[in-house]
Amino acid sequence: MMSSLSFKPAGIKDNCENETKYHKVKIVGFSVLMAAVATSYQTYFNDLVYRSGIYQQRALAGQESFASFVDGEDPATLW
Repeated sequence: MMSSLSFKPAGIKDNCENETKYHKVKIVGFSVLMAAVATSYQTYFNDLVYRSGIYQQRALAGQESFASFVDGEDPATLW
């Protein structure tokens, strides 16, 4: 396996030119899949940050009420 890998420019060029179309399609398909996954994660994170910002603004404006913290492990706070 390692003998077929070449890190010289001429060897890399030969490897790229002699690749099968199936292998090239696999690389492009994997790249498209990774782009879709990254875009979906970025969209989810952006929406999460947006919604938390709106919630924070409502809390600062006094439009949200908060319950005090209750430690479920402490018997004194369970009553």
